[in-house]
Amino acid sequence: MKLKLRLPSSATQLVTLSDDAVVTDLLNEVRLISELQNAIDVQFRSGFPPKPLDLSNKSAKIMELGVRSGDQLIVSTAGTSVELPDEVTNLVAGFGTSLPTSTPVPVLHTSKPGNEYMQQKTDESTRPPEVPCGPDNVVVLRVMDDDNSCLFRAIGYALLRNLDTMHELRSLVATAILEDPVEYPDVVLGKPREEYCKWISRSNSWGGAIEIAILAKHFDITICSIDVATGRVDSFNPNRPTFIIVVYSGIHYDAVALAPEGVEATFEFDQTVFDDDAAGQQVLTAADDLAALLRKKHYFTDTAGFSIKCEVCGSVFKGERQAQSHSESTGHARFQEIS
Repeated sequence: MKLKLRLPSSATQLVTLSDDAVVTDLLNEVRLISELQNAIDVQFRSGFPPKPLDLSNKSAKIMELGVRSGDQLIVSTAGTSVELPDEVTNLVAGFGTSLPTSTPVPVLHTSKPGNEYMQQKTDESTRPPEVPCGPDNVVVLRVMDDDNSCLFRAIGYALLRNLDTMHELRSLVATAILEDPVEYPDVVLGKPREEYCKWISRSNSWGGAIEIAILAKHFDITICSIDVATGRVDSFNPNRPTFIIVVYSGIHYDAVALAPEGVEATFEFDQTVFDDDAAGQQVLTAADDLAALLRKKHYFTDTAGFSIKCEVCGSVFKGERQAQSHSESTGHARFQEIS
């Protein structure tokens, strides 16, 4: 089998393995790549949205993990710094302190019991929901990975059909804030501008309304954000000729796509940018129906009142702010919502 590896540096590498290759064979092949020769705990993600491969059984066949010839695997290494683009590093070079690129950046993962159906599966009861849109199409939720960059992944997929542009999009946000102190003063950001720019450049920082507004303006497009809990639609940079749709569930963002009805788990036919015309409004109406369906399935979180448990130390927190503060102060990176 032939596999395409996306390396931490964003370079790509083709590797060839036998069809009966096991996990150990894949790891040995990867260790031959120069930038990974000294890496600690190499990890892989595959599929859409990218999910970690279980490498615990080193004798397991690669194909038994769901990997097929021609697939792309995203390679990462635990315990290493997150690679940021040069423009982000340059932006903070004059701030007096540099980004902590020499230390591990914690990633806050949250899981919500009962939302297993949101994974990309073929079982009818666990498939992501969809609603009809016209005679031959459906509006479907494209679920983003829970890795603190879900907003940037959702916008990147909808705009650029690329799940791995989060660093570049964070850089655009930091640049816009630095260049416009009138529009983005400290009081709006909730912290000093320079500190905010360094913060949003880190991969464990959650994006929100400020980031959506900046990206919508930069790309000269309207971004419609639908709140699952309330059904409210917020239009950022409104009245532009085209728009995209994201769905907000309290602590997570996903993308919305128009797809041909009956096409199982195929994304090449997705339409994610829509004209602001009658056809586009039909899609937006269907997206409202999709949010209502998600609301019935309770696919949302009360960010102020939900309880969340740190799976590392067992501490329990109330609300998003407490959990995020704990993650930033301790480096603990795995959380789960509890009832």
